[in-house]
Amino acid sequence: LQCIIDPDILATIIMKFLPLAILLLVNIFTESFAACTTKSACSAKGGTCKKKQKNCDGLYVSISGGCSNNCKCCIPDCTTSTCPTSTCPTVTCPASTCPSGFTLINSQCLSFQTSSATWSNAQLACQRLGGRLAKAMDTSTLATYIKANYAGQKFWMGASDSHSEGEWLWTSGGSVDSGIWYSGEPNNSGAGGEDCMLWWGGSVTGYIDEGCSESFGYICEADLA
Repeated sequence: LQCIIDPDILATIIMKFLPLAILLLVNIFTESFAACTTKSACSAKGGTCKKKQKNCDGLYVSISGGCSNNCKCCIPDCTTSTCPTSTCPTVTCPASTCPSGFTLINSQCLSFQTSSATWSNAQLACQRLGGRLAKAMDTSTLATYIKANYAGQKFWMGASDSHSEGEWLWTSGGSVDSGIWYSGEPNNSGAGGEDCMLWWGGSVTGYIDEGCSESFGYICEADLA
């Protein structure tokens, strides 16, 4: 027997069920694709969550920024403002303290030594204390602290250009910002040259260059514990 379906009836059936079939196929494809490409809520919006690190100025910079080892990696954040905050859990920084004998001043652990020493001997003395000659801090902050506690004192700092005249480097690494010097300094005016940084606490206050063989007090710096 031969079954013959009326063409008009067949067309009606196809037109009725074709949209449903297409929708079903689209849903199957979409679900399969999504299962293979699902990302976190953050990355799905174009951002990625990453930890950030606190630097010694109290700001937060990315780990790739190269913070010093005394900074605590403790603040996750998102790289884009569209990233939902729920993907970046709040983390509390562990409490940081200075080693014994050091005082926290403007995010630096400092120890002021009033006994006189040459610059190189001062550096050795700081190392014995578990630190190093200090990197300069904000001039006004240091001036206020020294005026209140060590009025008129002069202190060696951790910078020198003895390796190459005019190229001032911190012993802890990095170049000295030319803007921190007292007006007219460094001038290398001493008879034997002036290759070491000194905090001058006399009638004027600020960072100057001085002959490394001279003897002064010194400021040591240590890492936060």
